Amino acid sequence: MLFSFVVVKLKISQLPSGVDWVHMLVAAILGGVGFTMAIFVANLAFTDLAIRTTAKAGVLTGSVLAGILGFTVLLIKTNLDARRTRS
Repeated sequence: MLFSFVVVKLKISQLPSGVDWVHMLVAAILGGVGFTMAIFVANLAFTDLAIRTTAKAGVLTGSVLAGILGFTVLLIKTNLDARRTRS
């Protein structure tokens, strides 16, 4: 998101029509759900079963939290947009 912000502010590019910075934030947050590679790396990095299990639990917890946070921010954004449209 930071790179996108810099590129837009430098006027190298622009956000697509209908997309604002809240949408970009939600996309960045939901990027935290991509846990498949993190679990793969944890399997390769740790030989101790207890540490590997803890790493997997941490990855899954982070992914769930990212999903919940992304959903919540998008829900709030949608509700605010709907209120603005009604007024």
